[in-house]
Amino acid sequence: MADSWYWSKELALTCRKYGYHMISQLKSNSVVWVRKRERPLPILLLDPQPFASFGLPVWKIKVKDSQFTAVVKDLGLVAVVIVKEKRKKTAT
Repeated sequence: MADSWYWSKELALTCRKYGYHMISQLKSNSVVWVRKRERPLPILLLDPQPFASFGLPVWKIKVKDSQFTAVVKDLGLVAVVIVKEKRKKTAT
């Protein structure tokens, strides 16, 4: 199941209960546990973890991503993907 908004603990737990996976977004002020350490998401963006670069030609952009497992309070083990993208300001 994919959710275009921020994740909901209740929805995620319901998906797990019925054997479904859920793709969603964590809020930027979220905290996850990585390697037994509490880590706010903004700090993970600064970590020297390896980011892989790839292009998305349809949108004519290049992005970098990093993937790892983490623990979210009251949910448990989750896969986390951090995507970095350089955005141009929109002309008004």
